[in-house]
Amino acid sequence: MGAAGVMWQARAEADELLQKQFDAIAELLTDDYPIVRLTAVEGVCRIMGVYWELIPKPIAVAYLGQLVGTL
Repeated sequence: MGAAGVMWQARAEADELLQKQFDAIAELLTDDYPIVRLTAVEGVCRIMGVYWELIPKPIAVAYLGQLVGTL
């Protein structure tokens, strides 16, 4: 496999891991326990503040909608 193939595979793995993190955060925002949801809200706000430009727009919109509309 050439360098381009290795880079593409690494990028695909990174994207998959990032999606798993986004999914885990979404689950924590809807957890049954209020303390878990509170901690998730604090974490999302911290993540959004630091990595705002790196988070895909649909993910950011979903998180903000969850924070403002549901929680």
